[in-house]
Amino acid sequence: MSAETKTTRLPGLMRWLLPVLVSLLAFWFLLRNFDPQGIATSFQTVSLPALLLAILLFLVGLSLRAWCWKIMLGHGFSYKTAFLGLNAGYLMNNVLPLRLGEFGRAILLSGTGPDRGSFGQVFAAVLSERVLDIFLAALFALVVLPLLVASDSIRVAAIVAFLLALGLMVAAGIGAMHKDKVLAWAEEKVKSSKGWRSKLVALLGHLLNGFSFFAQPSRWIPAFLLLVLSWVCSMVQLYILQSQVLQHMAWWWPVLVVSAGAFINALPSAPAGIGVFEAATVGAYALIGVGQSPALVLAIILHIIQFVIPGLFGLVGITLLGNSLTALFRKSLNLKDGQEQQQ
Repeated sequence: MSAETKTTRLPGLMRWLLPVLVSLLAFWFLLRNFDPQGIATSFQTVSLPALLLAILLFLVGLSLRAWCWKIMLGHGFSYKTAFLGLNAGYLMNNVLPLRLGEFGRAILLSGTGPDRGSFGQVFAAVLSERVLDIFLAALFALVVLPLLVASDSIRVAAIVAFLLALGLMVAAGIGAMHKDKVLAWAEEKVKSSKGWRSKLVALLGHLLNGFSFFAQPSRWIPAFLLLVLSWVCSMVQLYILQSQVLQHMAWWWPVLVVSAGAFINALPSAPAGIGVFEAATVGAYALIGVGQSPALVLAIILHIIQFVIPGLFGLVGITLLGNSLTALFRKSLNLKDGQEQQQ
């Protein structure tokens, strides 16, 4: 085997191992104080009506998020396609590594014809959703941090995330407003190049078309409000569940926990964020003095809901939108590999 082959394969191997290592570290954190009896007791306190109400709130929040994403995609997409594509992406993230669902839903909704757009346009909507999520996570965290005796490092991290997300949104909006100048500058840089560099300029044009969302208040204001309502549904859902499991609680605890979960979801992990989501929830509750067993039960219930419901809608969506999970995985992995080789 040549040295070049070794150096090529080693980063690829690490790309697959790193998410597994992160999840293993999360499991180690959870197993340190694992209490089967305490977990069983906490599970028994959750009533069926509370569980059904939590599922209903999840469905409402999911529907609001799909509506938000439809606005981000633009007028060429129906709500049905946005809803099915969103859930298909979540399904792929739940069963595939490396967050390939983000590429997968962009591939799924790209093409010609009704309810389709360029890959760059759809991927820009995916990125916009993620940036807004980080922005809201940081904003909500900053709101509740004064109520928490937290270290300065947590507050600094929230401020950095807030400013970074805000900067990305402003930059995306300005870039979209001055698309012609940005593309002219990019074309000037690569005018003597061929192949993938010129293709990147074309992709940049499609991305800027998608980022026009940030330059149009008539689109981003309602989308932002819908996303806030979706977050509120998640927080009320957690409040209802924790009222079943915890003897004492405060209204703002779900705000902190949901925000922490959004930050941790950005980390590479095994498919579905197994272990990482639970560790984030347990860690956030630990900051406010909640024991591991009830916190872990809340995390498991939330994770099951988030896995099963989008999974069912996602399977339907992939089928109705004329694709298959294996084909999307292959295309997403090829696309991701191609991008990394170009960098």
